[in-house]
Amino acid sequence: MAKKPKELTALTVDLPKDLRLFVAERAQHRYGSASKYVGSLIREDQQRYQQVLNAKLVEALDSGPAVEVTPAFWDALRRRIRTKDRRSKKA
Repeated sequence: MAKKPKELTALTVDLPKDLRLFVAERAQHRYGSASKYVGSLIREDQQRYQQVLNAKLVEALDSGPAVEVTPAFWDALRRRIRTKDRRSKKA
């Protein structure tokens, strides 16, 4: 089955003249349009963000045994946070 084209929406970005010229130059030489250049930058950032989230997930999974998260767990966590917050305000 063929991929359905993604629906595009518009985004207006105000840039200083020097950045606008830079975008135009980069777009002309490699991307074909400023829209494609900006879209590429956003996709690259999205991929980096996903890699960071994945790394944090793996780190969390490797951090120790699983803990059942119950209402009592959340209550205890909130108490610990409040205690740390009070201590930091006294310092």
